[in-house]
Parts: sequence; C-alpha cells; structure tokens
Amino acid sequence: MLKINCILPLVLSIFFTASAFAATLLEHVEAESGTLLAGYTSAISSPFAGVAAYGNGDGVEIATAKLSNAPGIFQIAVRGASTNTSAAGIAVYVGDSKVGSVAFAGVAASTQLLQFKLSSVPALAKIKLVLESDTGANDTYLDWYELTYVAALPPTPAAPVLPATGAYFSGQYRNLFVEAGYSKADVDAKMAAAYNQLFHSAQTDRTSGQAIFITDPSDSSRAYIWDTGNNDVRSEGMSYGMMIALQMNRQDDFNKLWAWANRYMLNTSGEMKGYFGWQKNTDGSNRDTNPAPDGEEYFVTSLFLASNRWGDGTGIYNYKAEANKLLDNMYANGQMHYVNGQQVSFSLFDKTANQILFSPYGNQFTDPSYHLPAFYELWARWATNNKPYWAQLAVNSRAFWKKAVTAKGLNPDYANFDGTVVSSASADHQILAYDAWRTAGNAGLDFAWFAGDAWETTYATSLHSFLKTQGTKYPSLYKLDGTVYNNNADHSPGFVAQNAMAGLASNNQDVWDFVNDLWDTPVPAGQYRYYDGSLYLFGMLAVSGNYKIYCPGGVVCNGDSQSSSLASVVSSNSIASSRSSAISPISSSRSSTVSLISSSKSSSASSVVSSRSSSVSSAASSSSSTAATVISAFTQIEAENYNAASGSGITKLTADGGTVINFSTASDWIGIANVDFGSAGPGNIAIRATDPGYGANIQVRLDSPTGVQIATVYPNGGGVYQVKSNSIYPTPAGVHTVYLKVTSNNVKINWIKFSQ
Repeated sequence: MLKINCILPLVLSIFFTASAFAATLLEHVEAESGTLLAGYTSAISSPFAGVAAYGNGDGVEIATAKLSNAPGIFQIAVRGASTNTSAAGIAVYVGDSKVGSVAFAGVAASTQLLQFKLSSVPALAKIKLVLESDTGANDTYLDWYELTYVAALPPTPAAPVLPATGAYFSGQYRNLFVEAGYSKADVDAKMAAAYNQLFHSAQTDRTSGQAIFITDPSDSSRAYIWDTGNNDVRSEGMSYGMMIALQMNRQDDFNKLWAWANRYMLNTSGEMKGYFGWQKNTDGSNRDTNPAPDGEEYFVTSLFLASNRWGDGTGIYNYKAEANKLLDNMYANGQMHYVNGQQVSFSLFDKTANQILFSPYGNQFTDPSYHLPAFYELWARWATNNKPYWAQLAVNSRAFWKKAVTAKGLNPDYANFDGTVVSSASADHQILAYDAWRTAGNAGLDFAWFAGDAWETTYATSLHSFLKTQGTKYPSLYKLDGTVYNNNADHSPGFVAQNAMAGLASNNQDVWDFVNDLWDTPVPAGQYRYYDGSLYLFGMLAVSGNYKIYCPGGVVCNGDSQSSSLASVVSSNSIASSRSSAISPISSSRSSTVSLISSSKSSSASSVVSSRSSSVSSAASSSSSTAATVISAFTQIEAENYNAASGSGITKLTADGGTVINFSTASDWIGIANVDFGSAGPGNIAIRATDPGYGANIQVRLDSPTGVQIATVYPNGGGVYQVKSNSIYPTPAGVHTVYLKVTSNNVKINWIKFSQ
C-alpha cells in the first residue's frame, strides 16, 4: 500500500523525478504569469525571469491550477533562490489550505519538492506561493512551479480491532501509522525529524524559527522550553519537554530541563514552597510563583519513568526521590491559606471532590485536561505514600470525564467538579479551546496504557464523528453545542495531534482520517510553535507507539509482575507511613460505599479493594435465586446463578451447550453475590459470551452496578460463542458481589472465571 508523506522535512530537500512515481505532469507555470499578491511583490529579470517576495504576505497566486484529478496524491516542485546564503522560505497553499513550505538555501537556483493529498477538488482550484517567514535576513525569488499527479489515494483500512488489554499489561504499543499503511522506517524518520526540529534546530528566531528547546546562554548544563507565543517559560512546557525527552531516550535534554526548572521555577520558601512557579521570563526571573497543577503532574510522571529507564543519580537527579517529594507536596504540602473562610492546606487536589484543581487559589474548580488517570495508575504503583488515593483518583477522573464531555465529544476548558461549566470563567474558557484539546489525547493515552474505561471508546468515536461534519480542515474552537466559536477557522496542529491521539481508543474506521491528518501536518514552526509543537510531539509519540511506560530496570512494562501490584503495595504497612496522620480520607461515609481506599482502621487490609462481604442492593430487581454459600472466584461461575438483575430483557436461554443469560438492552446487568477472591486476588478474568454485532463491552464491577470497574471484556462478535479474557485492575481481595454490565443489545453470557 502506497503512503506518501504530505510534507517532506525541509532539511531533507530530496529530489525526485516524475518517473520514480510513474506520475503525470499536470502543468508548468512561470511565477511571473500569475497574479502578484498585494504588498511589495514585484517581477524580476535576474537571476531569472520571475517574482521577488520581499516581506511577509508577498508572493504569487495562480487561480486556474489543474487540480481536477483530485482525489489523489500530488507533488509540487518549486524553483527559486535566496538573495544570500541564508535559507529563504515560501509557504504553499492549495485552495485555501496551507499544505506545507519549501526553502531555498543560497543564491543558486534550486528546485524543492512538496507532496500533499487531496480528498476532493478544492472549491477554488488555486495555488498560492506566499512568503510567511521573513526576518529581514534575505529576500525570496520564485521562478516557476510544476504540479504533478503522483498516485491515487490508497484504500482506507478497515476499522481497527482494539486490544483486549492495556499496554501496561501486554507490553504492546500500537503504531497507528503503520496500521494505516505507512512504513515503520518512514514513521521512525518522521518522529526523529520532528524532535530534532523542535529540540535541536539552530533556527531559534522567535517569530520565524523552529526550535522550542533553548540552551541557557548563562549555563549550557541547563535549558528551557520557550513559549514563543508569549515569550516566557512555563512549567507546563518544561514538564512536557521532560516527558518528550524521556520518551525519545534523550537523558541529556531531560537533565538540562530539570536543572533549569529547579534553578529558576521551584519555590523554596513561602506559601508555594515545594511547587514550581508556572510562569518565568526566559532569563529565569519571576512572573508568577503559583503552580499550574498539570505541570506538577508531568514532572512527577516523567521523573518516575526516568528513574525506571535510566536509574537514579544524586541530588536532583535522584529522579525517584524527587518524584516522591513533589508528589507528597502535591497531596498536602503543609503550607496554609484560606478558601471560603476556611484554612486549608495548599494541596493541588480538592479533598472533597478528590479531583485535580485548576489552581489552589481562589474559587476552586478543575480543568478536564488536567485529569490524567493513566499517570495516576502509575503513581498508585510506584509512589511511596498515598497509593490508595492515587488509585481512586484514576477512577474519579474517568467518572468526571463522563460528566464534563458532551455527546459530541466536546468539553470546556474549565469545569466544576460535577462536570458543569464554570459560569464565572471568561467566555473563551467556557468552550472547547486550547486547554480542552488535550482531554481527548489524555483519554486516548489512558485507553492505550490501561484500557481504562470502555466509555473512552465512545468518547473518541463521538468526537471524531462530530469533527467529520466540520470538514477535513475543521476549526479548532467550539461552543459546547457544536457551533464554531468566534468564527475560528484555524485548523491547529495541536488539536489535530490530540484528535489523532484519541484514536488509540477508537474502533471506528473514521480514525484513519485523523491519523492521516496528523501525518500530513507539518511540524509546527514560527511564532506559535511552542504549544502546537508540544502537543504535536505528544501526538506523534502516542500514535507511532513510542509513548511508553518503563518499569524498573529500563524495560517496557508488561504487567504488574515487573513492579509492585496494587494488591501488594497498598497494604496496611504502606499506608501507615510517617505521614499517615496527614492523609485525609476520601469520604467520611466510606464504610457504606465501594472505595479503592483501604480503611486506616483495618490492620489486615491487603488490597486496594477492601475485603468485605456485600449484600445485593435492595434496589435490584427480584433475583432468580438467593445467595446461600460463598463461591470461589477461581471456579467456573455460571451466569444463570445470578442473585440480582436489572432490565426487563434479562432472560435465560438454552444455548452453547447449556444455559446462557441474554442481555437484550444496553446497560442491563446481573449481580452474583458472595464471590470470594481470597487474599491474593486474581489477575485475569475469562468470560464465555457472544455479541450478535461487534463492539459490545462487558464491564465487570464490584458491589454495585456503578461500583469499581475492575475489568472490561470484549465478547466475540457475529453470534459465535468464544472465551475472551482481560486483566484485572485494581486487584480485589475478600468477598464481593460481582456485577456484569453490558453496553450493547442482545449480548449473551454463559459463564465467567477468574484466574491468578
């Protein structure tokens, strides 16, 4: 299957011939024959007959380009030159969409190539060559362009089949680019080129450069990530840069960023002691000492992964110790202030809602894009303190997303803890805007790493379905009702990247449109390359299968056997640390609710899920039998032996060599009481079942139909019974009621069985 990069990196300047593609030359157009763009554009006769572009906006437009061969893959060859030895760039527009840029290095004329794809004929079949990167260093001369039809678009792959378990347990990271038909060699090269451009380009000009990683001019052992849009340095960007460097195995870059953050951003005194000021000037001087909690979240997780991948050094390079220190501060750093007349600690978490805060100051609310359940899962395994809290935090965040995200897959920048919009926020934060872009990427990562929640698949497919209605170059800002905000027409690379990242949770064929869109998007450059570029790199890492979890010893994790499982680490001994007196309970009514927090009063607690016997809820419908004895989880449990059920369509059928339970309506459930998981707990569950269609999920929950979800199993489609399995997380112990809840119609379950 032929897949061609939409935009060749400028540094490659590869020259192809038409015959290499068995391509068709559509037209050769002399630049001077087009319409000169307004500005200082002028015709020239030397070094060739053509057009000179002197300032941004200068260039030429050809209004009758021969694009009627679309859809297809096209190539444009542009001949031009610079007025001196520095590179002169020119942007290429097809229709009204920018498809990339070319650059001419030196006074000798050269021909540069750019490839792009068209899924349909543009409304305006025009080509525009325009200068957008002028710094006054040179002028750009344009001679001609040639437009070539390369090939038909390849067929769209089938809808993906999602893995049964997350990459943390399997060690397998999907490469959606390869699944879409691109070669692994091309993917690897594209990933490396993107990192090198944004981290190691020599072009550092603020408005027209390419780099965001800047070595500290006063100390080459330090570096910062430059917000080129606002001309400052942010804890968000610094922590992003560290995570990206970690994933690219660049410990040198990682250490330079961490050194700069500690030197200039870390508060060592005052109310915010222990936190990183979110905004600094590029010389390290202060602009704001308050923390941005997402920065702390990425610092912690990148430090844990660095400890596992590279090992610990001393001082600030004892990564694990630094991660734990910061995480303890985030939980409750001991500094006090007043909120709504009450004195509270400067935790970065609201201890009532048990969610990440937007800020520990003022009227407190959250930011949906700050919720990172995939990270919390790792903290629950690797942190020294508060493991149960981090485990519950992952559960809470997944539940919160379901409230904050609309049926179209849209969420606001800022939200209350119940998912409603923060009405006191400015209008441009009550919509899906720049912060909110990241929520979809976070959900995709959570699904890829932990298969966190089947709802994440619903989220991804709903978002993609909505954006498909907005066109291939959909805008980037939306009101929550789906209308475009403020007539925004920018198809931002950062948004493109996060939507492709969400595709890790999608089982719909639409996903390939978003994967291809990311592939075809140039690496961000110019004044606003910081935020778009950071999200672009995260998207590239995740979609290419390079955003990985490293367990101790530097190996890619493939299950809790490589690190402490929640069942073993969240014990009474680990909870009863020297800080236990400062740990706030998640809920004062926890004794009557299902919780991942082991009771501090129970000295025998040995798992995240407390050991207790649960009766079937009185709200359940009449059962087919009553629980009489405890059932071992490790025996085959027949579905017809349920004790409670909900749904008028729950029926028993004779099928598959015995009796099966038919769930005729999505959200039907049954409860099987007194299932004993023992003290160690299971690692897997197998379910024999079938789905007449495809894409159903069976959720396995504890102690109520909305209780802790410990597994998701995807039944076999097409009406054929088959045993399907998945891993358990978190690991339960003791006696519980097990609830089986379906997400589609007419799912049939024969039996279930847990195993170690």
